[in-house]
Amino acid sequence: MLVTHNVTIQDRRTSIRLEPELWNCLVDIANTQSLTIQELCTGIYLGHGSSSYTAAVRVFILLYYWQQASERRVHSIIGPLPSDEAVHRDPRYRSSYTRDKEDFDRRTIWNRDRLDLTPQSGMFLAYWQWVMRRRALGRLPRYDELLTGPFADELARGTVNIIDTTPDTPEGFLLSHLSSTSMQLKAFAGQKAIGDLSFKLHAQSLAQETQEVKQSAEPHVASISQRHAGVNRAYVRLALPLGDQTGRVVRIATIVRGLRTTPSIFNDKLLGLQIPVETRGQAARSAPPAPIPISSPTSARITDSRSPRSA
Repeated sequence: MLVTHNVTIQDRRTSIRLEPELWNCLVDIANTQSLTIQELCTGIYLGHGSSSYTAAVRVFILLYYWQQASERRVHSIIGPLPSDEAVHRDPRYRSSYTRDKEDFDRRTIWNRDRLDLTPQSGMFLAYWQWVMRRRALGRLPRYDELLTGPFADELARGTVNIIDTTPDTPEGFLLSHLSSTSMQLKAFAGQKAIGDLSFKLHAQSLAQETQEVKQSAEPHVASISQRHAGVNRAYVRLALPLGDQTGRVVRIATIVRGLRTTPSIFNDKLLGLQIPVETRGQAARSAPPAPIPISSPTSARITDSRSPRSA
């Protein structure tokens, strides 16, 4: 027996008919990823290459659970559950979850070791540009020394935040430039100190993380899922420290990719950050194996312009 539910995909309302068991699977995946059903269904629609959208949903569910069963899986965009004991044992990442009434902020952070395993594609092209520039200079690159190549592409795309870290305390760090993605949350405004943000849960985590980047002069990547003032958002954020001539960290550039960013997490195959989990007996390598994408049954970039209803 098939059950029909209405969902909204790219601001269009459509209906999907699936078996009850598959609906339960879809809800389970959405909860695991800290996404709404609407966001998950939109991501599947943006990434699908199947004969029909309903077929794409079935294939997505199959691939998702097949990867978990086969041990050839990648991290989810939110990382492990905060209650997972592995969080306390694994030095590759840390996970946290805070809640205040209806607002919540949940994030997982990967360190430099994990970044060195990322592919040279998508937002990570800017990371490898930062690495090459740092090696060539023998110090942290300045902001103006990255205004070419992948970093410039991210600026043009509107996915870069710039944080001024010259104030004495991290709460006073200034958000001197905001991406179009960050502006979607009304709590943000240009030339505003982190401590003045109305989304206090995010402000506290952001202040702590930027202080860590400033002190260590090392980048990191974070997957973040949060709700503020009724707005849900899931995105990936790459933090790159930028220095002055002395090597002191005076700015932090953060590149943000979300579900509705172009290219989105799903379009750019960033569901899972493409950071592989080593299978048993697999030695760490300098370059990662190609992970199996779970955002779509095809690796092709999206060219389908059909409406959800016609799909």
